Amino acid sequence: MSQRIIQGSKMLHFLSIISLAILKLASAHVSLTYPPARKYDLDFLDTTRTGSLRGSPCAMNRGNISTDISAKDKINVTWSLGYAHRGGFKIQLLDSKGRELQDLTPEGEWVGDRINKNEQQTYELEVPEDLTCPNCILRLVRQATEWGEYKFKSCADVNIVPYNEWRNRCTGRGKPARGRKCKCNNPYYGDFCQYKNDCEEDKDCNNHGRCITSLGSSVPNKECFCQPGFYGQTCEKSSVLKSKKYNPADYQEIKQDGGNFRFMWRYVGGRADEIEGIIIAKTTSYVAVGWRPADITAQCRNFPEDAPPPLLRGNPLHPMDCQDIIIAKVNGDSSNIGDYYTRDRSTPRRDEVYGGQDDLTAAIGWEKDGVTTVIFRKPASDAQDSGKQDHNFDGKMTVIWAYGQRYFDTADFYKEDELKYHGGNRGKFTLDSVTEVFPQQRIILIAAISIIGFVLLIQAIHNVVNQCCKPKRTESTKDLGMENMSYGTHPK
Repeated sequence: MSQRIIQGSKMLHFLSIISLAILKLASAHVSLTYPPARKYDLDFLDTTRTGSLRGSPCAMNRGNISTDISAKDKINVTWSLGYAHRGGFKIQLLDSKGRELQDLTPEGEWVGDRINKNEQQTYELEVPEDLTCPNCILRLVRQATEWGEYKFKSCADVNIVPYNEWRNRCTGRGKPARGRKCKCNNPYYGDFCQYKNDCEEDKDCNNHGRCITSLGSSVPNKECFCQPGFYGQTCEKSSVLKSKKYNPADYQEIKQDGGNFRFMWRYVGGRADEIEGIIIAKTTSYVAVGWRPADITAQCRNFPEDAPPPLLRGNPLHPMDCQDIIIAKVNGDSSNIGDYYTRDRSTPRRDEVYGGQDDLTAAIGWEKDGVTTVIFRKPASDAQDSGKQDHNFDGKMTVIWAYGQRYFDTADFYKEDELKYHGGNRGKFTLDSVTEVFPQQRIILIAAISIIGFVLLIQAIHNVVNQCCKPKRTESTKDLGMENMSYGTHPK
């Protein structure tokens, strides 16, 4: 036990350790990246698990982003795919009310449906020359035939305009260049500057990290990996965690996956201040740990308010629902560590996507001998939380963990540190943190006050006893000449 823990109490008690096999996940995770999907680009929207918009064409409300597309032109439709399911895909055009107009892929076909595991995430689309469609919808529908009739979908709002009327505005992030391409402002990229990186060069990481290019297809394609002593999306924050050292005796430890994943934690500055967590995993891909209050209800999935909640089926909450998550990617002694949230089984997004902010107060990560180690600090109480995308690290919690696929075994689809489906490298457990933890100075103060209080109490009891037991002088004692004799003695 740490000396910071109050004598005689237990800091950690497992009410239950649940099997490493989480409820079966249907993890298509499909979301358009161009044209950009509707806000929010939650990628676990399928035909059977969508909430209030069940039966709707898109499972997501129309947003305020619309993409202009030219007739008689070729565009490269792209999407993010978290798992290579069996089956194919269709790209369809719908009118403003969500009614199907036509297939933009070959009519009546599922592209790539004969491939055992379809990894395709891009399709060059030739828009018909005579097609115009203002306020329309481009919809991607993706099969998952290993589960029967599962179909996942993602929608983008588009305006298809005549070829001669179309103007390349470069999405407002660059200037037209040769042909119909763009010269993009840093850090945007793509034919129409439709994608955004976190950095382009090392200097974009505030000279405190490296701008590393992902080998995968995820967006952003380039991210900042910060050197020890700095953290943040662009390494803009100084970290008090600078050393690749820690004392295991100072932490409570939880082992999962046969010891391949370990989570250690302690309070820093007291229960209401910060949680310091350590993730140690036998991987060189990403690592993640998340938590939510065990007594939270399914109402949490109504956040964000402007997105339809998923359906409740069977168990009201899935382990991934409403989770406050820390996700880290590490390259050597450099790290990219962030504060994420997921409302459902969709791929976690940074808190900023949901109107929050990254609440980490310090972070550091490193790799050595095929093992990734990450240390982070975060406010432990909701008094310091920035929004609904954050939870207390306190009381009884549902905790989840994961780390990435062995990318060298599945290099065609899973790339190192690419945030995609994690296969069997995941689990959950229930954690009950019920013990008050104080810094050493506070313990000494409380002990001193307790001792003083105890001494005063003994003194008070002594005074009361003396007062009660002291004999009273009476007339009879005076008459007998005994007034000067001590109580309990006899005359000579």
